[in-house]
Amino acid sequence: MRLVQPDTVVHWDRQGWRLFWRWKSGAWKVGRHSVAAETIDRIRQMCQAHRRRVLQSDLAYYHGCRTHFSLDKDAPEPRRVQPPEEGKISAFPEVGGIHHRYKRRVA
Repeated sequence: MRLVQPDTVVHWDRQGWRLFWRWKSGAWKVGRHSVAAETIDRIRQMCQAHRRRVLQSDLAYYHGCRTHFSLDKDAPEPRRVQPPEEGKISAFPEVGGIHHRYKRRVA
């Protein structure tokens, strides 16, 4: 009886899963093309630009509109009180429409 080392069994298992997923993904099929490196780089750039826009929007909301308990329910960039004479209250979407900022606007 011959014993097998645990590392060998782990290697066999990983190799088996690697072959399974290669088969499952269809990487072995003829005619399946890989994505060009330039395309992958462009996708990464777009993802970074989108992430930057989302973070800027979130920070603008956090500092300009969101109230903070430590500031007595005021925003870090304080806003003036708008009296009713300035018009009806209108909602402005913030953070992609998840939150809203309310201001008075002349109707």
